[in-house]
Amino acid sequence: MRAPRSAPPSILLAGCVALVLACETTPEAAPAAPAPPQPSSDVDGAALCQVVAEVEDASERGKARELRAALESAPAADRAKRFGALLAVANDQERFRSFREDAEQHPGSGVAPLGQCFVYADWKMEDQASPVCLKADTALRGAPIVDVARARLMRKKGAHDAALALVDNAVSRDGSCVAAHMEAGRVHAARGDPDKALASWERARASWPGCFLCAVEAARLAEASPERARAIPLWEVALQIDPGSPLALKHYGAALAQSEPQRALDAYRRAIEAGADDLPTLLGAAQLAASGGDVAAGLLFAERAAAVQKNEIDAWRLVLSLAQRRNDAAQGDPDRAVAAAREVLRLVDEDVAALLVLARRARAAGDLVDAVVRYDAAARAIGAGRVAGVEAADLEAAKKEHAGLLGDLRVSATGAKGKPETVVRQVQGAVQQLFLERLKKKKGLAGALDVAVVVSAAGTVDSVEIVSDSVGDAAVAASVVANLRRATISGGAKRYSFTMELK
Repeated sequence: MRAPRSAPPSILLAGCVALVLACETTPEAAPAAPAPPQPSSDVDGAALCQVVAEVEDASERGKARELRAALESAPAADRAKRFGALLAVANDQERFRSFREDAEQHPGSGVAPLGQCFVYADWKMEDQASPVCLKADTALRGAPIVDVARARLMRKKGAHDAALALVDNAVSRDGSCVAAHMEAGRVHAARGDPDKALASWERARASWPGCFLCAVEAARLAEASPERARAIPLWEVALQIDPGSPLALKHYGAALAQSEPQRALDAYRRAIEAGADDLPTLLGAAQLAASGGDVAAGLLFAERAAAVQKNEIDAWRLVLSLAQRRNDAAQGDPDRAVAAAREVLRLVDEDVAALLVLARRARAAGDLVDAVVRYDAAARAIGAGRVAGVEAADLEAAKKEHAGLLGDLRVSATGAKGKPETVVRQVQGAVQQLFLERLKKKKGLAGALDVAVVVSAAGTVDSVEIVSDSVGDAAVAASVVANLRRATISGGAKRYSFTMELK
């Protein structure tokens, strides 16, 4: 058997050349370069979302100090809770210094730059915020909480579209980030879209069912909507989380006031016991208690409301109304109605209800001059139609009382007219008639009254002052005042003084 022959040298060389050419045109692929190592983070982004929400929630509930203490007691290795403890520092300057100190102790951590990013956002300092926010973004490997802080900055600066883009990006990267949904709610509200704001707060509640702030903000938005009743279950959710919250209790009471007044009053009472002492809550409790028949409790609430806002006319008017109702039932001290009436008249010149209380009190006490002045003022207000809150029956009674008093004092229905001496003579004639009647009851009655009268340019009497009175009879003095107040004195704007002697 013969061995195979070798290929001619020329053929081998050609094959080799062909192989080389092929190698040059299709080289083998080079191995892929390894990806650059990602920086490690000492804190979890999802945990940061939660702790930011917890700090904001505790602040709303007035429990930031308690939360901070709990976070500070966590192990030092839990950097998310450390971040929360620093974020919960009440004073913003102290908060910033705390984050700066953390940066010195943990130079590679994302905690300090994220905290500084939030602080600068609150201060609306974009130039200072940009580098620390970028540093936080790098250290936290793009955690969505950084965009939440950036969105807060843009919102506070009024750049709402930019804020919305940032918060949308945060939500798209982590749909469970409750802090992102909370910020989204604020951004939508700032942009004037309450429906989207409410939806964002509802998503925040879904991410964290124990979020009191989320329920409160959703309830507030529902309250402002056409369907206000939607707020009721949301306030109930808030109260399930924090049953003693004065904020939730008073809003819950207001939401129930029309549909369930007894439950509303109970909520108001609990809110007041928990420390709510604002005017709307106290007035709401007063009105509900009184409408339910507990006038005494209503009066106490109304008096507390008036004490909170001493210049709130509605509070004093309610005190006056309820004090009168207690007086009518012979259960209360009439002095409370008188005191309230004086406060009402301190705030408005002519309030019919207040004037009638003081007029009747003055007449009962024998101070007939004051009674005349009060009844006259009430008559002017009634004539002008300023009778809101006064029942028609009381107005008719007041008119009869006023007319009866003037009749008893022998006051001329037409009023004296003419020159000063003519008017004085006419008035003295009317007063002398009353004086003689009074003399039958009070033997030895005599004396004189010195009177000062200020007259307007039109001749009407602006004021009457009894400078001295040696007669000492209340009815006579009141007759002088009432008759002169109805006089028309010719001669222009002047002040007249005269003495009226009676014997």
